[in-house]
Amino acid sequence: MKKIYIPFKGNDKLGGPFTFMRNLRVEFDKQNVAYQSTPLFAKGIFFPISYGLKHIKLTKLFGGKVIQRLDGVHYPSKHGDEYIAKNNEMKNIYQNYADYVVFQSEYSKKQVFEMFGAFPEGKYSLIYNGANTDIFYPAKGKKIHKKVRFITTGRFRNKDMLVPVIKALDELERKGFNFELNIFGPILLEEKDEILSRKYVINSQSMNQEVISDALRKSDIFIYSHLNPPCPNSVIEAISCALPIVGFDSGAMKELCFFNGELFADVNDDRVFQEYESFDYKKLEEKLELSISNFDELKKRSLDNAKNYSMEKCAAEYAGVLVNIKPGKSNYIKVIVFLVDHVVSKIVKVFKR
Repeated sequence: MKKIYIPFKGNDKLGGPFTFMRNLRVEFDKQNVAYQSTPLFAKGIFFPISYGLKHIKLTKLFGGKVIQRLDGVHYPSKHGDEYIAKNNEMKNIYQNYADYVVFQSEYSKKQVFEMFGAFPEGKYSLIYNGANTDIFYPAKGKKIHKKVRFITTGRFRNKDMLVPVIKALDELERKGFNFELNIFGPILLEEKDEILSRKYVINSQSMNQEVISDALRKSDIFIYSHLNPPCPNSVIEAISCALPIVGFDSGAMKELCFFNGELFADVNDDRVFQEYESFDYKKLEEKLELSISNFDELKKRSLDNAKNYSMEKCAAEYAGVLVNIKPGKSNYIKVIVFLVDHVVSKIVKVFKR
């Protein structure tokens, strides 16, 4: 596998793919999994979502294989008219260059198949995300706090991520429930000030893993409201800390949290791409009440399933895929033509300045 190029550099940004690549590199190094850190003469390239076509084309000319990891896709009801342009690069690689594809969940596969078409059978795998269980692990206490501690984590960019949660918790507050909600991460919504005006809301900006994991262990119940989530790291981390998860029956939520599926509010929309209007906050409020009243049993099940998604297991499954990728033969004539053309185009650009 040492001939597989993995572009680990430049993954210090926020977001699911960047978090995944940082975690994968740490775990690969821990497990002594060999890989190339340069594309030169690589017999394969593995990357999340998309990568530069010049590197991909050169890899294929050397007989290398292209392994693409896909999360979700952009779609009209969420991304408007821009969804086609946003999908173009990963769709092009998926349809014309990828030799093997890894999906993060069964639902992730459904999204891609719906939007880009099916990939050949036997040429793809399903590998769930994993959490670093040295950092994300359960607390010893099993009892719910008298003042219930709800928590949600992430980058809150769209109203589906917070607005239904606040509306549902407002209902709980009116009924006299005693609780707090710790929102961990930046709130990038126009409703931000209104959300933060609630007395029960605490907003912590830190995205540090150790800080978040400590907050998860000190909490009782995790809330995740997100439209069509393929395999969210926030949920994987909360599961690893043995928190019961409450949310909507959207995307991969019941798939990931099969052990407490009764905590997901019905959406009554069986389309692959559901819409925000299907999220009923009153149904979410009912599930929040259920999570409190049935906490002991739900917590027991959560503890029993806390090791379902470790990064150790996730990395081992990726290593298994990559080690079995067999390169083809190099076409050195086409390689030379490609490199000459690349050099000439660089020279032409210099003279045009």
